[in-house]
Amino acid sequence: MESALTAVVVDDNVQSRAEVTRALALAGVTISVTSGTSVEAFRTIVASEPSLVFVTLEDPLPRAIRAIEYLSGSLPDATVVAVSSSTALAVFQ
Repeated sequence: MESALTAVVVDDNVQSRAEVTRALALAGVTISVTSGTSVEAFRTIVASEPSLVFVTLEDPLPRAIRAIEYLSGSLPDATVVAVSSSTALAVFQ
């Protein structure tokens, strides 16, 4: 049974991105795209129209904040979730 939730995972670190993707898949969330933070990746993310966007808050932090701002503005119907290995998560809607 396919999940009604589709998500993207944004992280420049390939290993970290794989870990978040794996955890979401175990929770039954369908992952439509995983990517880094390039402009082309953002175009692909926006085109996929996900219901959830997970952005990791690791170094460099300003890049992650810009990603959250851009994706929140470009995907007004999506929930953007900031994930960090060292802090609690934050949800932007």
